[in-house]
Amino acid sequence: MNRIRNSKVFIIKDALKTLKNTFFIFLAALIDMEFYDLLIILAILSIILIKSFIVWKNYYISILEDRFIIDQGAFYKKKTEIFYDKIHTMDVKKDLFCRLFDVVELKIDNGSTELGKAEISIILGEDKINNFVEVVESRKNNTNIIDNINEPLKDDKKPKDTNYQIRKITTKELILSALLRPNLGTLIIVSTFFFNIGEILETFNSNIFIQLESIFNKYMAQLELWTAILLGTIAILIFNFILDIIISLIRYSSFTLSANKENIKISYGFITLKEYTIPINKIKAVILKQSFFQKLFGYYRVEIRNMGYGDEKNEIAILFPICDKAFIEETLFRLLPSFKFEEKELNLKEGKEFNKISIIYSFIIMLAIALISLLVFSIFKLIEFKISLMIFLALILLSLIVCFITYMQYKRYKLIINKNTIVYCKDLINKNIFIIPTKSIEYINLKQGPIKKKYKHYSLYLDLGIGLARGSLIAIENIKKDFADKIDAVIYKG
Repeated sequence: MNRIRNSKVFIIKDALKTLKNTFFIFLAALIDMEFYDLLIILAILSIILIKSFIVWKNYYISILEDRFIIDQGAFYKKKTEIFYDKIHTMDVKKDLFCRLFDVVELKIDNGSTELGKAEISIILGEDKINNFVEVVESRKNNTNIIDNINEPLKDDKKPKDTNYQIRKITTKELILSALLRPNLGTLIIVSTFFFNIGEILETFNSNIFIQLESIFNKYMAQLELWTAILLGTIAILIFNFILDIIISLIRYSSFTLSANKENIKISYGFITLKEYTIPINKIKAVILKQSFFQKLFGYYRVEIRNMGYGDEKNEIAILFPICDKAFIEETLFRLLPSFKFEEKELNLKEGKEFNKISIIYSFIIMLAIALISLLVFSIFKLIEFKISLMIFLALILLSLIVCFITYMQYKRYKLIINKNTIVYCKDLINKNIFIIPTKSIEYINLKQGPIKKKYKHYSLYLDLGIGLARGSLIAIENIKKDFADKIDAVIYKG
C-alpha cells in the first residue's frame, strides 16, 4: 500500500481559506486598532496556522488496487474509501497561488453527498499529480500495477489507451464565440461606465482629462439627440465586444478537447490552468446551445451535465465553446454515441402536445393584478386617476407580451421520446437542445397546480442525480398526461 501526504503548501492555502471566511471580522478589528487588538489578531492568526498544520499532519492518502483511502482527523478520526470506478471527475487546477509555489491542486469528485461538496482536494507537485492521475486511470482500466506515487509510471505500465487530441480551439474561434454570444453582465458594466463618464473624468486633476472632458461636452452639445444616442449605443456595443473578447481569450485560452475510450479530457485557461478528466459513462446529458446570433450563423456551444464539472462559482460545464453542425455530427456523436440523434427529427414534433391553458392562466393573473392595482389607486386616491389608468394599461400590455411569449414557447417546443433517449428542444430567442439518455435519469417528478390538475396537465422534472443546484433538474413545462405517462414508461423500461 502506497501512502502519500499533501504538500506543505496545503497549510498556507487552508489558512488563507479560513481567513477569507472571517475577512470582515478582521477588517472591523483593524479600525481604530490598539496594541492589544494587534496581539489578539496575531494570536488568532497563530491559532489558524496551528489548526491548518494539524489538518495537514493528519491527512493521508493510501493507494490500493481498486480504491484509495483518505485518513484524516487528529481527535476525531475519519476514513473515506473511494473506488476508482466511482470517480465522476478529476479536476487539475493551477492558479496563481499554485504557480507561486510550483504545485498543482487535484479535486476528485465521486458523487458522494456525505462529503459536503463531494470533493477531495490534493495538493502536490505537478509531476506527482500527473502520476497520481495515471495511476488512477490505470487501476480503473484494471491494469495490474503497483507503483510508487513519487515515481513516474514505467512505459509498459501506463494505460494503453492514450489520449488523442480531438480539437484545440483557435484564437479566431474564441473571438467569434465572444461576438456571437455577448455577455449581458459586461454590457451592464460598460453601460454604467459610459453613463458616469463625466463623474469619472472629474476624479482626475490632470489638465489633460479636464481638456478632454471640455472637448467631449462641447462636441456632444452640437449633435442632435438621436445622433448622440446612436453614437453612444455603438460605442457601448464596441467596448462591450472588446471586453467580451478579452474575457474569452483569458478564460478559455488554449481550450483543448482530448479523449480515449474511457475518458474525456478538457483543458483550458491563461491565468488559472484547469484540466478535467471525465469518464464518458458518467456524462448524464449533453446540451446544444445557440444564442440568437449563433442561430443566424449556424454555430453551437456544447455543454454537458455530470458530477464535478460546472459546480464551482461562475463555472460552466463546457465541452466545447463554439463549433458547427459538422463537428457535432462527425465528432461529438462519434465520441458520445449514446447521445446521437438526428436534428431533423425535431421537426416531426411541432409542439401540439402542449396545452393552451397556460396562456389563459397567465393572462387572467396579469389582468387580476392590473384591476386590483387600478381599484386600490382609485379608492385610496394614492395617485391621480390618469396615472393609475396608464399603469393599468401598461400592465395589460405587459400581460399581452407575456401571453405572446408563452404562445411562442408553445409553438416552438419540440420533444422526442424513444427507447433510449429523450430529446427536448426549447427555441424562442435562444435555442437549447437537451439530449438525455433514459439511463441517466435517476427519477422523475410530476407537479400540478389547481388549474393544471383540472385539465390533467403537468410540469415534469427529470432529475439527473448529480447533486447540482444548477443543472441537476431539467424541467419540461405544461405537458399532457399521456406524454408524461409515455416518459414514465420509457424510463421505467430503461
